[in-house]
Amino acid sequence: MQFSGEQFIPGISKPRLEDEHRARYEYAINLAKGLDVLDIACGTGYGTYELSGKANSVKGVDISQESINYAKSHYQQPNLDFIQASACDPLFSAERFDLITSFETIEHLNQEQRQVYLTNLRTWLKPEGILLLSTPNKRVTSPYTDKPLNPFHIKEFTYQELKDELSSEFEVQQILGQRLVAKFLTINAVRKLLRLMEIIFKYKNTIYDLGNGPQIQRFNPSRQEPRIFFCVCRPK
Repeated sequence: MQFSGEQFIPGISKPRLEDEHRARYEYAINLAKGLDVLDIACGTGYGTYELSGKANSVKGVDISQESINYAKSHYQQPNLDFIQASACDPLFSAERFDLITSFETIEHLNQEQRQVYLTNLRTWLKPEGILLLSTPNKRVTSPYTDKPLNPFHIKEFTYQELKDELSSEFEVQQILGQRLVAKFLTINAVRKLLRLMEIIFKYKNTIYDLGNGPQIQRFNPSRQEPRIFFCVCRPK
């Protein structure tokens, strides 16, 4: 399949993207033992397949037929099923899944789609189920602009914006992060200084390089900004 830069494909994606992708699924795998799991926006299916090694059953859903075809041809297990569909489609009956993962999805949806998407996720979760959701942090990836710098994204969120968005349908138990940086590095003047140093000294030292490892970790919102938010939610 043709790689757009958004999907994760083992051996093709950039190492940084691969490390972040694997860390998110490793967190989910630790919760998935014996559960019925839904992976929304599963992409090419690597993480969905990894979940199937622990879960009772796993369904991977992606809007891209090309990605689903790739997943079906590369990852097969008796308890694993891939479906081509949108997260906004009425796919499943209520209270069906113990765990839903939806990584790097919400930023691709407009306001109307996001409401349908979140309502669907809450409906499909069992009352004691868990939603794991990740999305880029606007303060790091698209600061000082309303429009995301990534052309595939429609809406990126700050910490409070994301919490408010999810709270319409979920109790947000934790917002964790990946690639933490000191908050002062997200100040516009500091970012410009870093860019100037790149030019003068002919080296690349972006805010992405300054962020620490891809592991899912706690952070202090008053002192740190993660490149990626990782949310742990329960249905209301």
